[in-house]
Amino acid sequence: MSLGQLALHAGLSKYKLHRLFKAHTGYTPAQYVQQVRVHAAAMALLLERSSVLKVAVRYGYHSHETFTRAFQRVFGCSPKQFRHAQTLVAQQPPPAREGAAPFAVSATRLQPLPLMTFAAVRHLGAYDRVPAGLWRKISSALNRRRIAWHGLLGVGYDNPQSPPTGGCRFDAGVLVRQPFEPFAGITCRQLPPTDYAVTTHVGGYLTLSQALPLIFQQSRELPGYQVQGLPLLEVYQSPVVVAGDISHTDIYVPLLRLE
Repeated sequence: MSLGQLALHAGLSKYKLHRLFKAHTGYTPAQYVQQVRVHAAAMALLLERSSVLKVAVRYGYHSHETFTRAFQRVFGCSPKQFRHAQTLVAQQPPPAREGAAPFAVSATRLQPLPLMTFAAVRHLGAYDRVPAGLWRKISSALNRRRIAWHGLLGVGYDNPQSPPTGGCRFDAGVLVRQPFEPFAGITCRQLPPTDYAVTTHVGGYLTLSQALPLIFQQSRELPGYQVQGLPLLEVYQSPVVVAGDISHTDIYVPLLRLE
């Protein structure tokens, strides 16, 4: 979609859309698309066994050289070097941070989920620094509007191990039963039905990012599926408290069924 088409869809001039978009995200629309494409490709390199060229073509790069140049501008290394380094990390138990609480992960299981509708507020920043107040803000606003809700979740759109400049895109979310019109900075989002590799993380919120390499590795071992990786879904079985334990969190990694 061109800038002109985006502007028409938003009801703004191209100049105003360009200015507002950069003020909100720190990127021009073209730079933002480039960031998203490169980071989605990086996640594919980490989780899949497809060749670098196949990953490049899937994400809109028509040659190995074009993809490599774009990748190096973002990560400072070639796709091959990135895959090698990240694979080594995924194969080793993640080191515990100084002062961090211990954590454990369950065996990974297969689970399909239906269409999910949720109220969301976007966080842009460190994956493990999402303010707990976002979930309280959403649930309180839904209560005031008398919109029924039934659970807390989080949705990550970028690889927490190698976030884009400016931080990861992450939605703090509250599950609702019906779509609604956006209000007070709260949007309505949906996740399509798909199969997931599900692993339960037990421990503090700050240890979630440390557990992800192990969770991704276990997810890759499910027979008959290819790991998509993103968006990464977290379903909280207890209230979200960033500074303390959240007990059990189910981590859902989207899958693609192999023919």
